[in-house]
Amino acid sequence: MKILFEQNLVNTLRKLINVAKVRIWIASPYIGSYSAINKIMGVKWQSSAKLSIRLLTDIDECTTTSKQTLSLFHKTGAIHSLRGLHAKIYIIDDKAIITSANLTGTAFSKRFEMGILIESSHVKKVISQYSQWWDRNSKQVTFKEINDIKQKDPTGLQGDRKSGLKQLWKLPAEGKKRKSLPQSTFLGYEHFISCYKDLATIYKNSIDFDSKVPLFLEIDGFLDYLFHHGSKPSSSYAREPKKIPKPARKIKNQENEIVKWAKKYKKWEDNIENKYWRVNNSKYIKSILNKKTVDNINWEDMNKIANCLNCMNSLPINKAKLLNKSNNDIRNVRKGLKELIHGNNDLKIRFQYCKKHINFFGDSSVQELIGFYFPTKYPIRNGNSNAGLRYLGYDVTI
Repeated sequence: MKILFEQNLVNTLRKLINVAKVRIWIASPYIGSYSAINKIMGVKWQSSAKLSIRLLTDIDECTTTSKQTLSLFHKTGAIHSLRGLHAKIYIIDDKAIITSANLTGTAFSKRFEMGILIESSHVKKVISQYSQWWDRNSKQVTFKEINDIKQKDPTGLQGDRKSGLKQLWKLPAEGKKRKSLPQSTFLGYEHFISCYKDLATIYKNSIDFDSKVPLFLEIDGFLDYLFHHGSKPSSSYAREPKKIPKPARKIKNQENEIVKWAKKYKKWEDNIENKYWRVNNSKYIKSILNKKTVDNINWEDMNKIANCLNCMNSLPINKAKLLNKSNNDIRNVRKGLKELIHGNNDLKIRFQYCKKHINFFGDSSVQELIGFYFPTKYPIRNGNSNAGLRYLGYDVTI
C-alpha cells in the first residue's frame, strides 16, 4: 500500500493508465471536462480495443460540462449510473487507487486530495465490490441520456471551473493521439448497441413485423436491405481500406427518415423467399454451440457455422482460410468459441480472445456470431450494419 497526494496522485494515476492492458474501471460521481480528462488520463487508452473500459457515475449529478467526456466513455466502453455514488475508485489492471478525488481537473490540480494505491490481494475485494455495484445496483446509461443532459454548472462545483481556487499541481500533457484509424470495431461496441437499440425502438413502434422474428434479426434484415438492395443508400458509408470513413449522415428528422426506409423495406421483404433464414441460422448456432456441445465441435460443424455468417459468405476467401486445417487447430477453435459464447469477462475481452485463438475469424465474424446465438440480447454486427446506422444518422465506429 502506498499513500498518494499532491503531484504524485495524478502522476501515478496517469502512469498506470498509460500501461493498462486489461481494464480501466473508474467510479466517480462528478465528471470533468473533455480537455481535463485528456490530461489526467492521456489519450492512449482511447484507441485500445483490448481494454475493458467502465465508468460508474451518478448521471443525475452530471452537467453539460461533462457531456463530451461521457460521450467519449460511451464510445470506448460503457457507462453505468449509480444513484448516491460517492466513492472515487480507479482500478487499472490489478491495481487500484481509492481516493477523495473526483475525475475532474479541479480535483487533480486545485484541491488537496489524497489516495491509497493498493497492489496486493486486497485489489480483488475492490474489483469484487465494484463489479457488484456495476451488475446489481446500477443501470446502463444510454447515449440519449447523455445528449439530454441540460443541467448547467455555472459555479464549477461539479466540473473544472471552481472559482477562487489556485492551481496547486500540474496536470500531465495529453500525449499524442493516434494518426491511424481505429483497427477494431470492438472499441465502440457499447455505443453501437445503444444506437442499435434506439433504431430498433423507432422501427418497432412504426412497423408491424413478423412475431416469429426477434427484433434484432429483423433490424439486421433492414440494414442489409439499405446496403445491398433498392438504391443501396447506405453502401457509400462503408469503410474503405486506408481511407477516412464518410461522416455519419446529418438528418433533420431522424425518426421520419427511419420510418420512410422501414416501409420501403417491408414492401420489398414481402416478395422475397426464405425470409426466415436468419431465424433458422440462429437456431442452428444455438444448438451446436451450447455448453454441452461446444467442446466437441468438429470441422464439419465449423463449416456450417461459417455458412451462417453474412461476412463469411461475402468473402469466401476468408472462409476457405478459416477452414484450412493448417491455419487453425480445432482445439483452439473450441476454446475461442467457448469463451466468446459462455465466458464471464466483458464482451469486448471475449471478442479479442476468440479472435486471437481462431485465425481468419475477424471483427465481423465474432460480432455476428454473438448476435446469432443471443438474438434478443446482442445485434448482428458487420460492415453493412455499421454503414446502415451511419446512413441513418448514428455515429458508430466502422
